[in-house]
Amino acid sequence: MNVYDIGETKGIKWIRCNACGRISYNVNDIEHKYCGHCHVFHEAGTGTRSVVVPLEAKDYIDYLMNGGQAEGAIPNGTRVEKVKSDPDDGHQDGDTATVRGSISTFENRYLYAVEFDDVPGVKIVIISSRIGVLNEQEG
Repeated sequence: MNVYDIGETKGIKWIRCNACGRISYNVNDIEHKYCGHCHVFHEAGTGTRSVVVPLEAKDYIDYLMNGGQAEGAIPNGTRVEKVKSDPDDGHQDGDTATVRGSISTFENRYLYAVEFDDVPGVKIVIISSRIGVLNEQEG
């Protein structure tokens, strides 16, 4: 598996770091194969990173991205919406997604792998303070 993937969905290019699962729509990140979360440049054309992720971190990432469910977290399959967005975030307040995995971090916070409705099949990692359970009865 490559440590990054570059793709396009509905005409919008993106790069996904497969070490942390984050997706960037920033054209500079895509051009330079850069992960702003990990703060590393993926080496062009090699499918390798310029730093090594410790085995323990890889285990957590694998658990999160493959449907792991942390005790006390929002259950997998739950519909959620983005909240507290920054202006340059790829998804903004109200964008909807489905929880696909979770891990516990610290102080009752969780990291979630979510699949936003506008990029089906792509899991994006997000912290618990940036999502809320969606009440689908609202209209």
